[in-house]
Amino acid sequence: MKTPTILTLGVFALLMGLSWVGARPAQALQDPPASAEKPVEEKTSVESSEAKPEAGEPTSEEVAQADTLLEEARRRLEDRQSLQAELRQEIQVGDRKLTAEGLYISGTPYPKLRLEYRVRVGTMQGSLLEVCDGQILHTEKSIGRAGDKAPERQFTRRDVQRILAARDTSLNLPVASQGAELGIGGLPAMLASIDRCMVGKRVTEEEFDGKMCRVFHGAWDQEVLRKYDAALGSSKATVVPFFPDRVRIFFEAETTVPLKIVYLKNEVDESGKVTGQRALMTLEFRNIQVDQPVSPDTFKYVLPEKAEEVDRTNEFVEIIKQSDAAFQGGNRPAPAQ
Repeated sequence: MKTPTILTLGVFALLMGLSWVGARPAQALQDPPASAEKPVEEKTSVESSEAKPEAGEPTSEEVAQADTLLEEARRRLEDRQSLQAELRQEIQVGDRKLTAEGLYISGTPYPKLRLEYRVRVGTMQGSLLEVCDGQILHTEKSIGRAGDKAPERQFTRRDVQRILAARDTSLNLPVASQGAELGIGGLPAMLASIDRCMVGKRVTEEEFDGKMCRVFHGAWDQEVLRKYDAALGSSKATVVPFFPDRVRIFFEAETTVPLKIVYLKNEVDESGKVTGQRALMTLEFRNIQVDQPVSPDTFKYVLPEKAEEVDRTNEFVEIIKQSDAAFQGGNRPAPAQ
């Protein structure tokens, strides 16, 4: 199976509100040449602990517990002065598993952030650097074959404050939710988008990386899903294979810092009955440091000499305006708290 195009994965990232920790590592490689070496196939087992089918319908108490956990975790994360972690991401694309590793650093004020990614698929390799000082988001992408001394490099910038200002204020969304839909804001924005687009089902307790976790189980809010379904139109058939049905978030029990986030796709039999689930994408955060000093230089970006940086601000402003118009096809979200 050919690696999905940047458009397909870009739509996936937008719909899930993945912010800077989304499908970008796979995007970095886009469509490798047909002659590129095919990587070793790795299939995700539906028998893994994070891919077991959900139990029956949750009670109202279980739903309330799940929603409370997600809200608490998001608010505590927004109050953090900083968060630093090593990041590992796996994306299952058909019979291929794309693996990326990098570094995630966030600071205040919102949305200061730095993300570094490295990914390899067969003979192709890519890297991604995104740096935001709170005003301008700089993106540097490198794509080439392993050992290539002159890989293709692309440089872009976005004025995130101008893009945020272009949002339809009548939607009354929290700033973190707006950031998620714009591809900015890191983990707080990601949790805010999940909170907006999904409903909690239950909370379980599981261990991950030697730490006891409270695990949030969530599924799509059917009203939100209906709006996205209508907005996709003819693109639906292309997006559906990469569209998750469930999410599980492993929060460290005491700090509620997310340690692992898993997006799951239902496995169905010929009759349409759900028989299991497989992981579409998994994010793991390790060696986490919270509220530790971060050098101001971390969020500064210096454009390499002779490099040309393309400004994509206007493009994103138009995308957001179209997104707002499409989303208002149904009931508007409740006012932000």
